[in-house]
Amino acid sequence: MKRKLLFIALGLACLISCKKEPVFIPKEIEKTDTTTVDPVDDPNSIAGVSILEENNAVGMVTDASTGKGIAGVPVTDGYSWTRTDEKGVYQFKLDGRARLVYITVPADYEIPLDVNAHVPAFYAGGLDLHKRNRNDFSLQPLGAPETEFSLIMLGDPQCQNDSHLSRYTDETMTDLRSYVSSYPRPYAVTLGDIVWNATGLWPKMRQAMSNVEVSGRYVPFFQCIGNHDHTATAALESKYDDTESLAFSTADREADYLSTTDFVETFGPTDYSFDRGSAHIVVMDDVGCYGITRKKKLPDGYTCDYTGGLSDEQLAWLREDLSMVPDKENKLVVFCCHIPFRLSSGADGYKNFQNVLILLSEFHEAHIMDAHTHYSQNHIHTNYVCKGGKPIYEHVHGAACGAFWQSNSSKTGSPNGYNVYRVCGNSIASWICKGARRDEGYQMRIYDGNRPWGEESGLVNNYILRWYTVNNSVGTGPDTAKGYASFKDSFVAEVWDDDWANWSLEFWQDGVKKGDFIRTPEKACCNIAITSFYYNKIGLDSDAYCSKVGTHYWYYKPSSGLPSSEKNWEVRATVTYPFSGEQRTFTCSRLTNDYSEY
Repeated sequence: MKRKLLFIALGLACLISCKKEPVFIPKEIEKTDTTTVDPVDDPNSIAGVSILEENNAVGMVTDASTGKGIAGVPVTDGYSWTRTDEKGVYQFKLDGRARLVYITVPADYEIPLDVNAHVPAFYAGGLDLHKRNRNDFSLQPLGAPETEFSLIMLGDPQCQNDSHLSRYTDETMTDLRSYVSSYPRPYAVTLGDIVWNATGLWPKMRQAMSNVEVSGRYVPFFQCIGNHDHTATAALESKYDDTESLAFSTADREADYLSTTDFVETFGPTDYSFDRGSAHIVVMDDVGCYGITRKKKLPDGYTCDYTGGLSDEQLAWLREDLSMVPDKENKLVVFCCHIPFRLSSGADGYKNFQNVLILLSEFHEAHIMDAHTHYSQNHIHTNYVCKGGKPIYEHVHGAACGAFWQSNSSKTGSPNGYNVYRVCGNSIASWICKGARRDEGYQMRIYDGNRPWGEESGLVNNYILRWYTVNNSVGTGPDTAKGYASFKDSFVAEVWDDDWANWSLEFWQDGVKKGDFIRTPEKACCNIAITSFYYNKIGLDSDAYCSKVGTHYWYYKPSSGLPSSEKNWEVRATVTYPFSGEQRTFTCSRLTNDYSEY
């Protein structure tokens, strides 16, 4: 009771003094005394710069080739910002919740990597808020400006055991190492749910992603936290009140803070940024943990209750981060998080998502990279147009684990894998959804809309599913696998990374174009074949495999009305990348008639 009253008092005090969202302050940090300092050569100055008595975070950022300080480098503790002065010196007072001090690596310098672990080393931990903490950063200048580089985005590895880890290492990492060797200067970001509430796997996951060497250079792997990366057992120590979850109350922030402690100790900060070329890349935690639920089947025994969004404090941190980007109207911004913005609904949506969109639109070009749903979906925010004239483009990534490592495909049919983006100047020129252990041209499947699924022999179940039946009953629920009436007598195409604005599909036969495919409306249907695979072939029973949200389906009706009888045909899918105008065409000339591709 005393502890609960303390948190209430703290929240009220903050509201009265700041008129801001309530702030959680860890109990053990409340009595920070910054008057006691450690001697650091001359504790009162660095490079001739006097250190103010109240500042307990100090240090220098230097050029490794010259030993001179680098001016204007942003430095943060995750709550407030400062910048290095003309001598490369920084100093500020740490927030009472600070766990790390870190920098935004400037575009002209290499991302520093830990010598042994090969992970990004742009932060320092081990803070003692009762003393002065000196942390210096030495940066190696790039040999030449990065006018071109590439970004690798991986959604939801979500490993839960060593078997999952082996697949991630042997399939995803091995494929990535080989494939990106042809891309310029790759950098990788994992978009959350690194594990499935199995924090004991984090050291092994960290190692798997730290040893990807391409062209004699280790690929820097940055990490984003997901809902399954919040340690629910740590949140148990908080006094949360789930009735206030959507308000991000003081108690909610306590639970969220405690649930991220293990992640921070393993992977570093949850909110940070770095610059490459003419691009500013931001990674943020948009998962708000407000409580826990017991799940005996999970390794940690609990999972976090969560909502999507950014707290007011995070929004203020982001606003200041973006304000320090010079000439932003001519820069590219890439915002990485876990929960998709397109999930927001209503006037306000998830907390502060609309405000983030407004901030991103101040740049020449803006992309949002997220995951969470385990299927690909591209969403164009037409109401938020950037200075370059194009709306913000959101890329919702499929899962590296597919359907939780139960197959080689996601729950909607796309292959396990990752995406690669080619950045040229201040724009993302092109991108591709790369299936692990698949050729890069493998971008779609073609089906006969007349073929029923579930009649095959040797299946666990025999739910008969048809592409053109509007409501197929499946499972013991029963669940509904939604078909689309126009698929009858038609070729059905599934293109896993398309959108409604920049793709076209054509039907060619005997070297002559016969017609265009029509894209179905959003949420019009699910993938009947993959639904049959999960229900009938491997015996799962969950409406997760009837998903109709990730709509990637097109149809073309030949004059015969008999797709399987047609000869010498080819489907050509062409994407016109919206920011460069570049085009690329993918082809497929065979029907998927069995489960072998899944």
